[in-house]
Amino acid sequence: MPDDALNPYAPPLESEVAADPPAEGWMVQGGYLLVRPGTALPPIALNGDGRDEHLTPGLRRFQVIKGGGKGLLVACLPSILGMAWFVFCKLNGFDHYAWIGLLAIILIARLSAGRAGGATSVTISGFFSVEELRRTKRKGRWTGPMMLAGLAFLFAAVGLLISGAEIEVPALGKIGGRDRVFSGFLLFVLIGLGLVVGAARWSQSLQGLRSQAFRDGWLYLTGVPPHALHKLSAKSIEPLPPLRMRKVSKFYQHRLPLSILLRGQATHPWLALWLTIFKLTSSPRLVRLQFDWSERIPLPLAEADRDLTERWKKESANTPMENWQLVMAERRDSPTNDLRMEFVTYASPDWTQFVSLVATRISAGHIYTEIYQGILQSWNTDGRYHFTSNPPMAFLLPDYFDSLEVKGTLETIYQAHLVRTEGQSLIPISGEEYLTDLYEAQAKDIAALYESRGLQSPSEEMELRDLPV
Repeated sequence: MPDDALNPYAPPLESEVAADPPAEGWMVQGGYLLVRPGTALPPIALNGDGRDEHLTPGLRRFQVIKGGGKGLLVACLPSILGMAWFVFCKLNGFDHYAWIGLLAIILIARLSAGRAGGATSVTISGFFSVEELRRTKRKGRWTGPMMLAGLAFLFAAVGLLISGAEIEVPALGKIGGRDRVFSGFLLFVLIGLGLVVGAARWSQSLQGLRSQAFRDGWLYLTGVPPHALHKLSAKSIEPLPPLRMRKVSKFYQHRLPLSILLRGQATHPWLALWLTIFKLTSSPRLVRLQFDWSERIPLPLAEADRDLTERWKKESANTPMENWQLVMAERRDSPTNDLRMEFVTYASPDWTQFVSLVATRISAGHIYTEIYQGILQSWNTDGRYHFTSNPPMAFLLPDYFDSLEVKGTLETIYQAHLVRTEGQSLIPISGEEYLTDLYEAQAKDIAALYESRGLQSPSEEMELRDLPV
């Protein structure tokens, strides 16, 4: 479909909605992808040129205005009140209260967002090209530092206001009058807002998907590649996977140590700030649903994650592991469709040593993270499980896990594992079924440990739909 088939600046008309919309939760109309809130789209890349078939699920959240003109008024009300308060304080000499009141208005508006109409968030999940997500992340690598610098200037501005420090800023003297404290404060605010807004707009421009309107329960999206629109249109007439009972548990992330919670968030200062606030307030936003180990998806060996198999070929070449056999491949998804873990396991010729390679991919909004692990494993006749891994390692493991974290290549981890297991009486694992039984027993022990520490709830059954295929 040609690019000029739609005007991205004009919201679609209500007449563009089909009289008898499909039950699947999405449809294509006039170059727009229309999606019902909460819909899980099928595995068709919503980014890229369509040539990369290596996909991962992801969650996208859009801020929309509901309630028509009334909703728009409610959404703009905090800004109107904030400006009115600021002008009132400046005209009446209450300068020191102006920004305190403005911050209070912003905070109250944030906490009450969506309760009185106005702005609300709409969430959908779909699939994205892994290679395109990586390219987008590389392009946006400066947005985090820009955001962090902007926040630093804003905090410094508040510090100037509180301390009363004076800074001579001739260009802003006319605005601040004789108040050199306010002139310096204003300079820092302008720089900080410029950096924060610039980082946010840059990040938004890289995301591709854009919300143009929210009408009659449909979210209108642009930025979907034409090839994806064509495939999604054909898929919209197919039935969704049926609902079925699946085992899930709640993981209480706010009970994790803050150092664990903030791991890997150095380039996302805004997210790190909110995670800290949610942690300190025990926010329910950090209570996450997760599937039970039994809900994993065994894969045919030919469908093992290609990144992991290529990584294995590269890192095992010219090492004693070169001729080890691929014996297991599996996948674990998240009920929220924003996280996918891929596993492959290789066995030594005598089936006493095993390597598991794990790729964890998280795609939520403008955040994309990949974590890779290499794990050497052996089971001892005395009941110990020898576990040598590169970071990050789980901070809480059962007592019989004889674990060690080793930084370096897969061969480095392998050599460290050999030293640890030298002279040990290792169990030769008699086939994939026995190996699966061992993994299942360990998964149950880990779940029981986390439950006993209050980090996880017992498993329960919930009616959920599988991701579309």
